[in-house]
Amino acid sequence: MFNSLQIGRAVAALLVVLHHATLGSRKFYGEAFGGFWGFGNIGVDFFFVLSGFIIYWAHKNDVGGRAQATLYSKKRFFRLYPAFIPISIAMLALYMILPNLSQGGREISLASSLFLIPTMYGSPALSVSWTLMHEFLFYVVFSLFFISRKAFWIVLAVWSGLILVAPLSGVDGFYAKFILNMHNLQFSVGVLCALYYHQKTDKGRSEIKPGFFILGSLVMAMLIATLGDVVGVYAKLLNGLLFGMVILSLISMEISGVLSSVFRSKILLFLGAASYSIYLIHNPFLSFLNRVGAPLANVYQVNVELIFIGAVIASILAGAIYYKLWEKPVLALSRKWIKKG
Repeated sequence: MFNSLQIGRAVAALLVVLHHATLGSRKFYGEAFGGFWGFGNIGVDFFFVLSGFIIYWAHKNDVGGRAQATLYSKKRFFRLYPAFIPISIAMLALYMILPNLSQGGREISLASSLFLIPTMYGSPALSVSWTLMHEFLFYVVFSLFFISRKAFWIVLAVWSGLILVAPLSGVDGFYAKFILNMHNLQFSVGVLCALYYHQKTDKGRSEIKPGFFILGSLVMAMLIATLGDVVGVYAKLLNGLLFGMVILSLISMEISGVLSSVFRSKILLFLGAASYSIYLIHNPFLSFLNRVGAPLANVYQVNVELIFIGAVIASILAGAIYYKLWEKPVLALSRKWIKKG
């Protein structure tokens, strides 16, 4: 992976942590920083676009066939599932022991919690799992790439078109809304950005100047700022286009030597590598810290911003430790197992 994209993952994960920390502070001990970091949920949009980009980029030159599709499936399974399942099982057990722990009063689904299967009968124990369900759906669609390139592009085009018209046609039904969710279109944006960049580099242009993409990112950011509330659900499409431009900007800056010292930062690269673990573990950890922070703020009058910062740092550290102790070793073992197999 490009160093710049790894660092982009670190920033996106931090934004999501800040978003959930803002929601928690508002609920438990007083809104920190005036709710400024509430916009951090856009980190999810970045992850979706980046996922589409990376999956296509990683497999663009793979040969087709059943063996390659099987290899792809194994890699995706080990990338997604082993880090997810211990935390999800822990949360599932916690809700069974303390059913009133979730103040949202939500029903918990075993299928969603254990197998990332969306169901109308309950939500996953690990709340952020809803994004992994969309990720899994995209993995399934992309598997067509190894069976038939033509079929893949047709399905991707039809799927994207249906998502675009779904808000106008009043699509109803739980699974229809899941499949035609605007978030799924962000994967397509990532794939198209990777295809564009691949075609440019294939034509001998090893260097693409970043100026155009940076300007495009600024234009998209301005459009979102001015039209975000107007376009409603299509704001997710604008976010996807913005982050597509951001990804192309980051790569072109890295190749052009812009911000080279930043793109070599060991701390940022480590946080990027640990971003999935941080994403998985931060919300349960914040939930615990919010309950600790409530009496600190309400009884002992500790500054809410200090509690907020402490909770964010502790949650990131917890994710980093989980990555070092569990995700990274399991990924290493899975690669050896796949290679041996």
